[in-house]
Amino acid sequence: MKIAFVLLFAFIAACSASHSPPRHPRCRGFLCQYRRRAPVCSAFKGCNAHNIGALFRYSDYYPNYWVQCSNAGPVCRSCPDYQIYNEKNSACVRAARSYLRYPPYCPPTFCHGLTDRLYPFNDYYYPRYFVQCSNGTPYLKACPATTVFSYSEQVCIHRFSYHPW
Repeated sequence: MKIAFVLLFAFIAACSASHSPPRHPRCRGFLCQYRRRAPVCSAFKGCNAHNIGALFRYSDYYPNYWVQCSNAGPVCRSCPDYQIYNEKNSACVRAARSYLRYPPYCPPTFCHGLTDRLYPFNDYYYPRYFVQCSNGTPYLKACPATTVFSYSEQVCIHRFSYHPW
């Protein structure tokens, strides 16, 4: 019985780790500008350093992290799971209701060893996306704006009837 419990715990931990949000790099000082020194220009943020008190998304590649500029320097924070930072509202919101600029990347090896059918795209920032496997080739598809992909039903369903979180 103890072995079964340990195996169950290991399985749950492995599944949880596979859907973790991306980690952000270090919270860099040049994200914010200070009155004592001139703004630092960089390839990461250009010359658009933010003033003290500003709240903004860390980057479009890390949509679940946001930065608050304080007197002590930038403070990087993360949104709860399944949420991204919305700069317009200065708040974390559900990813399905937010605008993401970049479509997800689907590796060409996604369908290797899989049968021809529809599969969910396992990235919780993009619940609208799914992959159609055809002869080992993946085709990334998107559901209409107000729907998400349901793997069990193999169709796009309305967002309010499906809650992965």
